[in-house]
Amino acid sequence: MDKGKPVSFDLLRINKGMKKICRCNPPHYELSVENRIIMCSDCGAVVDPFEAMLSIAGYHEQLREETKRLKEKVKVYSEEANKELKRMRKSRVFREMEEAYRNNMFPECPECGKNFDPLKITCWTKAGYVKQGEIENNEKD
Repeated sequence: MDKGKPVSFDLLRINKGMKKICRCNPPHYELSVENRIIMCSDCGAVVDPFEAMLSIAGYHEQLREETKRLKEKVKVYSEEANKELKRMRKSRVFREMEEAYRNNMFPECPECGKNFDPLKITCWTKAGYVKQGEIENNEKD
């Protein structure tokens, strides 16, 4: 060997234009404890651990957002279902009252217990003007 000439080692090349090996969406990771590597079980590519953690964190963030959105949707649907159930109960009560009236039965006053003819009802009060507690107490009795 000549002492004046530098020795060239071509051990490492950097390829900055190369795309990611694993492009699976979503990737399914497999952890090899023996080899201390993370692989994509779909395409078999070895995945950078940081990329794998970043992907997993992003997936869990999406799940959290979706869960939050679905919980809000459930709340809205639950409120709507409760309103519809209340409406259906009222309708059933009025149908039962009408059926009973057709069979010559009169309703009984929940306050005093006396029977009365519903044709003698002369006025109505809007439900919003009656205190909700009063209605609930009458329903419990």
